[in-house]
Amino acid sequence: MFRVRRLLAPFVLCIALLFSQAQAFTIAWLSDTQNYHNAYKPIFDGMTQWIADNRAALDIRFVFHTGDVVGSWSSEDQWRQARESMGILSSASIPFLTVCGNHDIGYRMNYANFLKYVLSLRPASMSQEYGDTGSRYELFSANGRDYIFMGIAFSNRGPSEDEVNWINGVLRQYSNRAAIIITHSYLKKSASYTTQGKAIFEKIVKANPNVFLVLCGHCRDISDKSVQLDDDGDGDPDRTVYAILSNFQGSKAGGGGYMRILDFRDDDIYIYTYSPYYDSREYPKGKTEATVPLP
Repeated sequence: MFRVRRLLAPFVLCIALLFSQAQAFTIAWLSDTQNYHNAYKPIFDGMTQWIADNRAALDIRFVFHTGDVVGSWSSEDQWRQARESMGILSSASIPFLTVCGNHDIGYRMNYANFLKYVLSLRPASMSQEYGDTGSRYELFSANGRDYIFMGIAFSNRGPSEDEVNWINGVLRQYSNRAAIIITHSYLKKSASYTTQGKAIFEKIVKANPNVFLVLCGHCRDISDKSVQLDDDGDGDPDRTVYAILSNFQGSKAGGGGYMRILDFRDDDIYIYTYSPYYDSREYPKGKTEATVPLP
């Protein structure tokens, strides 16, 4: 289960991290930014600018976005605004992995604007894509560990059989790398699976022993879940897969600028919430600081 620090004051966590002897690095995680347009666009700009400004201080090496970049897939104006906000990361040469959400593709599942406005900003990397959905993976190494970040595009019922085969093939190819799945819809606030989440869990997470963490948005607010899996069928669990939901769009000011910070240190990932708009770790709908063990 998660080791959750619900009552730990932010400054205590900062002191604990400061005195750790390991070389830490950070991944920033954005999600469900669809309300940050027009009057709230400066907040979106402020989030990505904060990441760029704190790149050196926090050793921010990567950024995740778990979808719903915009509120309407057909709004060129919203896409231009989102491109400008995400472009701050691109201009700072900070690599990022963004997956599409349901608002990014609409009920007709049109991926064209997502591909045009967001993925084209991505700094050059070793990533590879699946077809026209924007599903992709990134290879990443730090502190003696090798990772694969697998981004799975949103679809109403989960990825197609062909896409599942592609994803599983990639994860098997890099089975020596610890795998983090980035997707839009996976976990509900109740910690049960969404329709897409159930498909991803059954067809992808269970099939790949290197998967240890799934990050998602879509459903509002925050939630988490951990599941033990018996990979070799001997009756004893071989790994724990953690899932975390983050969606702050229900907060004031389009979402209040809240994001998650993943601090990779020693043998754990320390996860906390921060808003550069409020300059605060105090999320009004509940504060959860979790620790996920690294495999």
